[in-house]
Amino acid sequence: MARVKVCRLCVAHNGPDELFCTDCGSSLADVRAVHAGEAERLKAAAEADASAAGGAGVAGGDDQRQPAAEVQSPPAAGGHTVRDPSAASCTLLFPWGRVPVPGQLGIGRESGFSPINRQLDTYPTVSRRHAVISVAHGQWAVRDLGSTNGTYLNEARLPNGEARPIGNGDRVGFSRGLQVVVEIAAA
Repeated sequence: MARVKVCRLCVAHNGPDELFCTDCGSSLADVRAVHAGEAERLKAAAEADASAAGGAGVAGGDDQRQPAAEVQSPPAAGGHTVRDPSAASCTLLFPWGRVPVPGQLGIGRESGFSPINRQLDTYPTVSRRHAVISVAHGQWAVRDLGSTNGTYLNEARLPNGEARPIGNGDRVGFSRGLQVVVEIAAA
């Protein structure tokens, strides 16, 4: 029987290796793959919860979903993330090239947490779950996730767990060994 990851926000079925929901962009980094039969039970339960809540949240059909308005907690905090349609696009300029941020990007060497974990394997000072770049209410931010060697914003070390706004041209360091430049385009 096939295994799928069920999005916690829109209950769409995704492939077992997906990091983000193919329907709504929600992070799937902390979602475990389940058998399709179990996924159907989860979907039915979510629809029942939505009906009991007066239609808020996930509804029965794709055409009844409401677009997400904000980014919620990153996967490391046990939440889910949704693309913010009001936000400008964000791209990080790494030494190996440009990496667009699709609403949230985990930075770390752990497979399944970060889609760029293979590139980060050559940076031993970057932690397995180092930081997260995300957007909320149109504002991009960086948050250190308790990394060993710290996350820096324009040379200032961030406190563990605290999100700090980032803007176009800012420099973010994932340890002192890896610096990236932030590019934020107009919305």
